[in-house]
This record gives sequence, structure tokens and C-alpha cells, in this order.
Amino acid sequence: MTFSCPRLFTFDFSMLNFSNIIPRFLKSHYIDDSSKFLIACSGGVDSMVLTELFVQAGLKPALAHCNFMLRGADANADQRLVENYARQNGLPFYTKNFDTSAYAKEHGISIQMAARDLRYAYFEEILKQHNIDYLCTAHHADDSLETILLNLGRGSGIAGLTGMKPKRDSLLRPLLNLTKSAVVEIAHELKLSWREDASNDKTDYQRNYIRHKVVPIFKQNFPGFDSAFANTSKQLIHDGALYQFLLDEKINALIIQEGELLKMPIASLVKMQGYPSLLHHWLKPYGNFDLDAIENSLNGKSGRVFAIGEHELLADREFLILRTAQHTQEEVYTLEENEWELSEPFPLFFEEISAGEFKIPISKKYAAFDKEKLQFPLTIRKWKNGDYFYPLGMKGKKKLSDFFVDQKLNLFEKEDAWIMLSGDDIIWVINQRIDDRFKISDTTKTVYFARLN
Repeated sequence: MTFSCPRLFTFDFSMLNFSNIIPRFLKSHYIDDSSKFLIACSGGVDSMVLTELFVQAGLKPALAHCNFMLRGADANADQRLVENYARQNGLPFYTKNFDTSAYAKEHGISIQMAARDLRYAYFEEILKQHNIDYLCTAHHADDSLETILLNLGRGSGIAGLTGMKPKRDSLLRPLLNLTKSAVVEIAHELKLSWREDASNDKTDYQRNYIRHKVVPIFKQNFPGFDSAFANTSKQLIHDGALYQFLLDEKINALIIQEGELLKMPIASLVKMQGYPSLLHHWLKPYGNFDLDAIENSLNGKSGRVFAIGEHELLADREFLILRTAQHTQEEVYTLEENEWELSEPFPLFFEEISAGEFKIPISKKYAAFDKEKLQFPLTIRKWKNGDYFYPLGMKGKKKLSDFFVDQKLNLFEKEDAWIMLSGDDIIWVINQRIDDRFKISDTTKTVYFARLN
């Protein structure tokens, strides 16, 4: 149903200059008004008010409308309203029809989540294709309150209780300091037409239930609730930003990065008051880890691995170690006698050096062998249970599994261990130690030198 009806509320906007609302918002967030803007315009009262306020400010935003094909003729009427408004005001207009029901079924999600995924993916596509700087949505203070109550019901930390933010990267919400009733009053004052979605009146969905059943109780029982909530929301946003800044500072100070590994020292972590919160914020971007289990493991037996999606966390003796999940590699790589470089499974470089000119470097990344003792081609593979070698400086052979224990390698380091072989004999546990049988000696003529980059 299209609305353009007499005023229903009694706010006094007689002294309000509507053309200043958007410029004030842009200035407060240091946004140049020469930027390009895209408005998500459904045809409802909120998005029509937002669009008109941009026009009142002398700006020419583009409009994007999504037809989710869920409401038949009503959905088509929404689209026509927005398209006609865009044409009358000389605004760029983009629209797309979505088979939302099929998408929801295919991905096993609700219609609401499907619609959200589809529209934001479409908006992002438009931003990139047309080099538009900002996406603007018509969320207002009531939307922010509903979000906070939803997050509270589902379980949330500080981030979920700060509500919506007026600016997040390239997303703008210029109406966030206005209540729904104020937005409707502006629509009447500006004599706008808009469409009402009848499904918004249903209480089947959680957000609608909060909107129609919960929020009115707050407003009825707490005089001045709108103003009080606006002040609380603003303060929570500032508090949340400070909290996140301090958390990031602490996390960055504690984390040790070694190649692709991120290592959190357990002793330093547990000394911090409220360390579970820091642990949560460190791991949150990488997946929904079982934080309670991780906390319990800090005082338990080391070696437990927690895997979520593409990441895995090892609770070792001294560190929590985070990395991208590794996939078992069964490949075997060969090196011919006249080859001097390998790029896989990692960069390795080789050269032959006269023994008289060679000085043994002290580094696990280097290996020096008596060339005459080697049988080519050499091979490189992952170690396996049962593998053994004769560690340099030791008498007798030793299983690699026992050698790794002696070297106090953590589980990730063990999993990542590669070996180099001459025939069936291990000559180098790469980045650890060579085999004593293949070391250079006084009788060595040519040194075969390997270097791990």
C-alpha cells in the first residue's frame, strides 16, 4: 500500500532545515560531500526519507532496489515507486530480481538471512562496478535498539550491545540518531509517498516481535526512553571503541609471529585480569572456537588441538599456537645430481664446494654432506612413523618420533617435519639435524651443501 497521508505525530519541525541533515552528518564523519553515494532504497518510509534528505541537500545519490519476489504485485509496486522517484529526480537507478526462496533453500538458511545476503552482495557489486564510495542505509534509532535486544537474547559481548554504528568502513547510516516516529513525521512534513510492507506487522520473526511487543513496553514504562537510549547507545559506542583499541594493543604486544604461525605466550596471558576476554577477541576473527575448552586446556596436558574451519589452535607447553589448517601432503620430490634449486615443497638451494675451501656454518637451515657418500636422485618427503636416522653427534640410530620429543618440538612442528633421503637412508631431518653417516670428514673431497631459504 502506498502512503501519503495526513500527519500522525506532533513533532515540531518548523524550525528544522531538512537540507542540513545530511551535510551535518557527512561533516561530523569527515566525509566529503563530493563523494559518490548509493542508497539502499526499498520504497519504505525510512529509505524514502533518507533519499529525499540527500536530494534536499543538493546531492545526487544512486538508488539500488532489490525485488526479492516474495510479495507478488506488492513487490513490483515497490519497485515502480522507487524507479519513478529516481526518474523524476534524475538519479541513477539499479534494480535486480532475486529468487530468494530458492537461495534460502539451497543454502539452508532463513528467508530473512537469504534476503540480507543477496542484497548486500548486490550492493557491493554496484559499488565496485560504478566506483561508488559509500553505501547508505536508512537504519534509525529503533533499529539499533532492536539489534541490541536481539543480541542480548542470543548472547553477546560488548560489541553486540553497542548497537549499530553511524559509520562502518564504507557503510553509512545517516538516520541513526532519529527515532522511527521522527522519520515518519519527516515523511509527512516533506509530503513523501512510500510503500508499507504488510509482513512488517507480523510477529513471527524475532525482530518484529521485539519491535511490536517488547520495545513498546520500554517506551510506556520509562518516560524519555528514546532520549535516554540515544545517550546510552552513543556512550556504549565510544566505550566499545576504546575497549577494542586497548584489546588490540594488548593482543599485538603479546603475539609472536613466526612465519605463518601466531603464538600467544600462556604465562603472560593468564597473568592478565580478565584474560578470557582477550582470548575471545584474539580468536574471534578466525572462527567460533570452544573458548571454555581452550581455557581448561591451559592448566592441563599440552598437545591438544582445536580446529575450526580453516584454522587450528594448538595448546602447547608454553604457547597457544594458531595457524591455517594444514592438509596432509603425500608428495615425494626428487632432486637430480645436476639440479641446484627446488621450489617445492619449500625453497632449497644446492651447490658443490671443494672441501678445502669449506667452513661448516652453524645453522639448522644448512646441511653439509660428503658428496661421494650420496646416491642420486635425492628424495624429499614428509616423515612417517617408523622412520629413523643416526643423528649427528650421537651413536646409534634413533626413531624420528623419539628425536622430536628430545628436541621438544610441538605437535605442529612435528606435523610439518620433512626429511631428505639418499636411497632409503635419511640424510637430513630438514631444519633440524643431518645424519652422522653422511657428514663431511678429513677424507671428504667435495662438499654437497644444501641451504633452506
